[in-house]
Amino acid sequence: MEYLYPGGLAKAITFSYDDGQVYDRRLIEIFNQAGFKGTFHLNSGLMELDDQAGYRVQLDEIKELYKGHEVSSHTMYHPTIERCPLDQVVQQ
Repeated sequence: MEYLYPGGLAKAITFSYDDGQVYDRRLIEIFNQAGFKGTFHLNSGLMELDDQAGYRVQLDEIKELYKGHEVSSHTMYHPTIERCPLDQVVQQ
């Protein structure tokens, strides 16, 4: 038995990026032009905190910017989970 990807492809490459940096805007533009899909792991709490600093994409642009790509939660504030109390792990 042989397992294949859609279109009969035997190999795949994945693109995975963390933290919703402003660089995602240009990266997604390139991906969309090339027909690539990416997975983007976002920190919703950091997006709110960095609202004025301009380091991260903004909450109100997520839906349109990442349209057609996979988006996941990468905690709210990007703590080191191993050092977090359990109640904070649940919150994150």
